[in-house]
Amino acid sequence: MNPTGRLRIVHIDFTAAEVDARYQPAVEVVADVREALELLAPLVAVQPERAAPARPPTGSRDGTTTRSRAAAADHRGSGVGAAA
Repeated sequence: MNPTGRLRIVHIDFTAAEVDARYQPAVEVVADVREALELLAPLVAVQPERAAPARPPTGSRDGTTTRSRAAAADHRGSGVGAAA
């Protein structure tokens, strides 16, 4: 999504965009997606590669990833650090 609103979104779909606080297209094309992309492709200038925006790790809302939660569960179940 676009939580900061800094990205310019081009929405291309056969239905209108569902606009909300985090998804507000700068341009909206309601058409057959394949045809629209075929017609637009020659008009888009090729730009040098740029780094993709940073994304939070996938996982829960508390910021832990599936892998870190699994490692914590393994640690708890191993008896390591448990009181005798």
